[in-house]
Amino acid sequence: AIARAQDAPTLEAALTWHLGENANYCAGEYAWVADTDGAVIAAVDAMDPDEAPGMSSAPGPGASCAAAARNPSLASSISTLQRILMTSPDWPTRAAAVQALTTVSVRSGEPFRLQCYAALRGLQRVASADPTAAAGPPALAHEIDAAVTMLDHAYRAKERFAAMLADCGSDPLGWSPGVLAEVTGRSEVVTEMASRICFLPRSKYLPLGPSSAPFIDRFKEMQGADRVGDAAVAAAKLMGQEAEKAAAQRRRRVNLGAGVANASRRKGFGAKERRQNTHSHELAPAQGTGGLDHGLDGLLM
Repeated sequence: AIARAQDAPTLEAALTWHLGENANYCAGEYAWVADTDGAVIAAVDAMDPDEAPGMSSAPGPGASCAAAARNPSLASSISTLQRILMTSPDWPTRAAAVQALTTVSVRSGEPFRLQCYAALRGLQRVASADPTAAAGPPALAHEIDAAVTMLDHAYRAKERFAAMLADCGSDPLGWSPGVLAEVTGRSEVVTEMASRICFLPRSKYLPLGPSSAPFIDRFKEMQGADRVGDAAVAAAKLMGQEAEKAAAQRRRRVNLGAGVANASRRKGFGAKERRQNTHSHELAPAQGTGGLDHGLDGLLM
């Protein structure tokens, strides 16, 4: 009995990994066989309206509702993995849940990818606000950061491609070689990142959506398939710069939020002090209040 109890955490971690590895197969849902182009708009709509998906915003509950309506089996698997990640007392099991959610996210189209992103990003925010909360040891926090960063790159790439379509039109023949190279490079970089997480059919995987295929094919016709690597190197550099910019914006938002919170606390302490002073005057109107120093400046440090 003692041996079985000791093996329980290992079994739980293995089952968690197994769920993430096989959830898409059991649900019959794969990003490379589903038309997810239109779902990108729905994914953006589920985000905070003041932030873009690539900026690591927190998706609303609409993602889970849409996922449950489209494929209840896969949505339920994602919810189970999220619950394990949030509640399991065993670190290897939580680490397996992070890996499983990341696997499902890269293998799934919308809104399932967004549902996984919401779970990972939500825990990342909790961990950044309180390093001792939920994220566990530093290695787990590192894995969550890596997963969120990868999905941020994927969402930014999709947004950039959508903007290119709006600017240049839907005919690949009208696109310049440089723009085609950016689309091809971004797709290659995100595919490489995703393939390091789990097995993917690289020839079918289109992280920018099915509509990106004609533009990638056009680039290969014009420049040759051997130039895809060069496009990926250039795109990786550009994506790194975008990530740094997004991180700086995120830090500014966090600092702004902290400033607002501090101002609210100061306002609350000030109101409390005024009430206390008024109360003192009412009880002893002949006495001065100069000695009522509550050390507010120290409390606000």
